[in-house]
Amino acid sequence: MESTLMRIQATTRLGVVGVLLLAAVAACNNDLTVQPKSTITSANIFNDTASYRAFLAKLYAGLVVTGQSGPDGNPDIGGIDEGFSQYVRGYWQLQELPTDEAIIGWGD
Repeated sequence: MESTLMRIQATTRLGVVGVLLLAAVAACNNDLTVQPKSTITSANIFNDTASYRAFLAKLYAGLVVTGQSGPDGNPDIGGIDEGFSQYVRGYWQLQELPTDEAIIGWGD
């Protein structure tokens, strides 16, 4: 029993060292030298009043829309369904679905 426990501990330690080594090797590439794709920086984002207006419009629109163009194109959050990434809908789901107030009537 004691030798089995020691073997498990040694295997666990070896696995942790292997994962750390793999993470260190994978992180050693020159991704930090990539130039940004956009010319908009924090220094020039609000040079004119139209930028302020566009910024505030995107903040408020982000509460009710799910992307940049239409129902199925250029989402704000990639990798998930745009219908489920909408803020107010997600907030409602988190607040109401754990209670007995709401019923999901579809079976998918």
